[in-house]
Amino acid sequence: MLIRTHMHDLKDITSDCHYENYRAQCIQTMTTKMNADSRVESPIPLLPLNTPDVETENLIKKKDDELQLNAAQ
Repeated sequence: MLIRTHMHDLKDITSDCHYENYRAQCIQTMTTKMNADSRVESPIPLLPLNTPDVETENLIKKKDDELQLNAAQ
């Protein structure tokens, strides 16, 4: 009878507590391993991000203002 009454609690604790602890430990291990293997090149090349110049920023702001004005009408 005790097992039947507390089975739902046992399932919840197993799922919430133990599995989440296991998952967090696996993620931490993978992160540590990836940091240790940082000397290995990434299969996806990282490209530097270009910062937009002032003219581009002004053009984007102007287009946003136009869109907001058109949406208000």
